[in-house]
Amino acid sequence: MCIFFINGKFGLKEKLQAVGKQKFFISEITIAELKFGAENSQKVEFNRKIVEKFVKVSQVIPIAGSIDIQNSQKASNLTKTMAN
Repeated sequence: MCIFFINGKFGLKEKLQAVGKQKFFISEITIAELKFGAENSQKVEFNRKIVEKFVKVSQVIPIAGSIDIQNSQKASNLTKTMAN
């Protein structure tokens, strides 16, 4: 979806303007994936700038604080599954 927005597809830029930046969220993982895509592209510098512009119009959801909780829950579920 983010790539479609960046590439101006499906009227997503207009839709973002209609709802406002305060209602547009992306995660830090999404940013990492977009930055990897930029680094792996034919036009690295150009795409880096586009990703940075995209990030500036987005509300970023941090994930670092939830990693320990998610991993604990996942490990607990795995332990329960293996016990059955």
